Formats: sequence, C-alpha cells, structure tokens
Amino acid sequence: MSFSSRRSVAPFVITCLIVFLLAILAACLCVGVAIWANRAEFSAITTQIQEQIERLSTPSQTVPLNPTEAPVNGSKDPKAGMPAELKDTFAPFWEAWELLHENFVDQPLDDQALMFGALQNLKTAAFPVPLPTLTPGKKIPMPTPTPVLPVPTRAPGANLFDPFWKVWAEVHEQGTQVDDVTLMRASLDGMLAATGDKHTSYMDPALWKQANDEMVGEYTGIGAWVDTTGEYIQIVSPMKGSPAEAVGLRAKDIVIAVNDKDVTGVPGDIVLQDILGPAGEAVKLTIKRGEDILEFNIVRAKITVPVVEYEMKPNKIGYIALRTFNENSTSQLRHALDDLKSQGMVALVFDLRDDGGGLLNTAIEVASEFIPNGIIMYEEYGDGRAETYKAIKGGRATDIPMTVLVNEGSASASEIVAGAIQDTGRAKLLGATTYGKGSVQNWIPLNSEESGVRITIARWLTPNRSQINEKGLTPDVIVEMTEDDYKAERDPQLDRALQLLAQP
Repeated sequence: MSFSSRRSVAPFVITCLIVFLLAILAACLCVGVAIWANRAEFSAITTQIQEQIERLSTPSQTVPLNPTEAPVNGSKDPKAGMPAELKDTFAPFWEAWELLHENFVDQPLDDQALMFGALQNLKTAAFPVPLPTLTPGKKIPMPTPTPVLPVPTRAPGANLFDPFWKVWAEVHEQGTQVDDVTLMRASLDGMLAATGDKHTSYMDPALWKQANDEMVGEYTGIGAWVDTTGEYIQIVSPMKGSPAEAVGLRAKDIVIAVNDKDVTGVPGDIVLQDILGPAGEAVKLTIKRGEDILEFNIVRAKITVPVVEYEMKPNKIGYIALRTFNENSTSQLRHALDDLKSQGMVALVFDLRDDGGGLLNTAIEVASEFIPNGIIMYEEYGDGRAETYKAIKGGRATDIPMTVLVNEGSASASEIVAGAIQDTGRAKLLGATTYGKGSVQNWIPLNSEESGVRITIARWLTPNRSQINEKGLTPDVIVEMTEDDYKAERDPQLDRALQLLAQP
C-alpha cells in the first residue's frame, strides 16, 4: 500500500483514514502472528539463549570469563544447587559431564556454554513443537504456540547451574507433559552439543544398543550407515544387500521426513529411532537428493551387517569389498586373501566404497595386511600429545599389485586405510572424493544407565600428516558414477580398476 500527496483532505477525513488504515494493519498483524507464532515462539528460545551465550563471552564485571574459576561466593561444584530429589535422575548427566572434561579433544571447555546448551535443550524438550504432516502441494500447517520462558541471567556469586535450575522449576510450573528422565536426556544432549563438535553426542539406551549391535554384526532396521550429527540425517552408505540398497538409497541422501512427518529441527538421534523398528514393518522416508525430492517405502528387516565379499575376476585379478570395520572384519579379510591367493591371484582390487568405517584398531589391522612397514596414521590430542600407529608385521598382501576403490561413502576407518595406502605409495586410489571424517571418537558406557556417550578424543592425520576432516581424500584417478550408471547398474569405477591392473 502507498500513500499519495497529490490531493489534500480535511483533518477529520485524514483522521478517519488513519484510524481505518491502522485497523487494517492491526488485523493483518494478528493474522500474521497467528500463522507464524509458532515459528517466532520456537525460535525465540534459541535466539535468547544465543544472545545470552554471546553476552557471557563478552568481558564484564559480573560474569567470570574463565570457566574453571568459581564466581565470587559461588561453588566450584557444578552440581551445587541441584534439587536433592533429582540426584538419581541426573546421575547420567553428571557422569557424562565428568567424562567430557576428562576426554574431549579441545580443552579447556567453556562450562558456561555447556550449561546454556543444556538449558536450551531443556526448554525445547519441555514444550515440543508437534511435527506437521507433509502434504504435496500444500503448506505445512503451523502448530500451537508454546510458552516462551525468560532466560535468567547469572547473578554475581551464583552457582554455575543456578540459571538452569531456575528454568527447570519454571518448566514444571508451566505444566510440561514431558517426564524428568526425558528432560534430563535432552539436557545432556544439549550440553554435549554445546562443545561445537558434531561427533560428540549422547546415545540413549535404545540408540546405544543399536550402535553396539552394529559393531558385533546384527540389528533390526533398513540397513544403512548414517550420519546423525548434521541438521538432517544423512545417508553415509547403504549396506550391501540391505532394504536400503534395494530401494535405491545412496550416499549423501538427506532424510527430510519420516512417515510424512517433517523432521526439520529434530535431533538426528531422535529421528533415527523413528527410522528403526520391528522387522517386517515399513517406514516411509522423504529424501532430498541434490535438487530432487524423492520418497522411498522401505520394509525393515533383521540386518546382518555385511563384512567381506570377494571373487576372482578375469586375468586372475582378485576382488575384495570390505563393507565395515567391526570385530569380524580382519579375520574375514584374511580368509578372503588366503582363498584368492590359493586360486593364483596376481593383482587385487580392494573396494572401500560405501564403507562407513568402524573400529580404529580394526583399521590398523586391515591397513597392515597391505602395508609392510611404516606409519599408518597419527593421532593428535588437544593437550599436544600425539600417538603414532605403525603397520603390524606379517601382512598377507604387502607386495601384490593393487588398486583401492573409494567414493563419497568411504568414511572414517575406510579413510584411514585408504590414506595410509595412498601416502605410502603402496597403491593408487580410484573413484570419487571420500566423505571426510578426520576425528576419533571414544564410545564410553554410562554406569548410571544402559546408555553411553560418544566423545571426540583426538584428530587423526595420514602418514604425510594430512588432515582430511570435512575435505576427504582425493583419488589419484577420478572416475565418477553418473545417474545413468546407477540406473543401468554399470560400474565404471570397477571396470577402470580392472583395466589398469590388466595392463602390462
């Protein structure tokens, strides 16, 4: 709407016009608020908390800057001020707090930021926004606004967690329907997320069991390695022969909805629980792949995690695909090597594509099967300490000509092995740039409940001291897979590797 100055009107008319326009404006604002209130209310929590964190990071006379120092007249014990009746409920929280301070790669930690991270998640969990149903061609309906609680300031002399316990009391006064254990777990997750490290996280009892089942080789789900640390769950790689592979899920696919429920803003670990479920039941995933939005109905199954596949290709070229680095990987790899060698293998294609990684010790053992001596990787800790991992003597394939296949689904332990083979000159990498996970996590069980935490304890470097985090490894020979290749079930990467090894 625009105002014109071409004509003059009497003061009374002007006054009436202004009143009329203000009424229209007020009505529009009310409609706008009704439509977007939920977004404003929901985002206000994050905005206020962030402003508080930023304010606390600015020098002042009332808030200590050094998190290791207690405020004047305050307690150094972070548990000071906690209601006595919550001692057992919050035992996992404080256990994780201690483990984080003992093990996290970057020290010292900002205790105030950790506290406000816990506070932020507490408020979000206490008044969850219902997930809307996605309907093609229609706007997402807005849920009912939730209360916005004030962000308390930390007074001089207050205990570290006093603002948290103040909000805890206000949450219960507002009448949250969420139980205290769930609120504690959300706070724990928020505290760990406040480190700024996406690979440091809490695993509740269900997720902890599922993650450990994968390492020993069996679980129930769709059969895909996933990354839960970003804004959305991302497929790292589908497992060979899994329901996820059967329907066509690929590395880098992003899950934006589960069973038509938008998962924007929902922690990945929570979304994962909706994806997992009983064998025989279907789950619908809405996937963003590049600019395309795709839907997949996947029937969950009992997944036996594939480890090693192998066969003899033409020209006596052996082929071994390693799908994961679990407790069985080394023994199965050795069996495959021995069998192929008994068949007269003269060269080897070692396939690490879509291998999402796994155990560090297994990675060192696997690399040692191909590298006779020297350094496999370095591990660097936040306090300046470094550990060097060297090849274990006695590898079965240390001198056979070989090529290593990698792609965007090759991550973590796969990158350790591929990086060592590339840097030592043992063989060339062929395929596409790898995922880029250059940190090391320790999975630590919590004694106070059947759950655990995953804490980044170090960053690893290749033998040439290259840091690949968020960058990945660049293959010596780049061969990309096209959309037509996938549809026609062609494998130009494997074809090229076999071609190179067959040349005299």
